[in-house]
Amino acid sequence: NDLEAQKGLARVTAWNGDVPASVRLWTSLTQRYPTDPEVWLGLGRAQRWAGDSQASNDALRAALALAPTNPEIVSELQHVDSVSVRLAHADSLY
Repeated sequence: NDLEAQKGLARVTAWNGDVPASVRLWTSLTQRYPTDPEVWLGLGRAQRWAGDSQASNDALRAALALAPTNPEIVSELQHVDSVSVRLAHADSLY
């Protein structure tokens, strides 16, 4: 189906190193399919790869609100939260 093909394109775009384009593709998908937790998860991952931990956190929380028992979303959110805590600690050292 068209949605699955678009998700695949967004994934492959990131894997091929064009993370900004992947973020744009996932953002577009969240606007067209706002109730699909997988598009929010994809956006959160792409934003993390782009180095935008706050935007990643926001997207992952949107995914979690739609699918609160999805272990993949929970795991990704824990990873982003862990990185954010480490970065905050590193910033406090300077």
